[in-house]
Amino acid sequence: MDYREYIKSRQWKERSRWFIDKADYRCQRCGASGEYNVLQAHHKHYETLGYEMRSDVEVLCIGCHKQADVERRTEAQCGTR
Repeated sequence: MDYREYIKSRQWKERSRWFIDKADYRCQRCGASGEYNVLQAHHKHYETLGYEMRSDVEVLCIGCHKQADVERRTEAQCGTR
């Protein structure tokens, strides 16, 4: 599955909203509320792309999402994932 196409898909938009709802509209790292911050669903990995479970996705504010992306790239480079 192509990541870029999937992220633009209706399926992902609906799933993303579901994950955000289940996180009570709060960043799961810093606790920022979605009322004042943009929240995004972050893939912890891409192994289940299109079939994500709750444990595969983290709801994050933009700042925490950027940090999580850096961490994921670092893990991939080190071979820890």
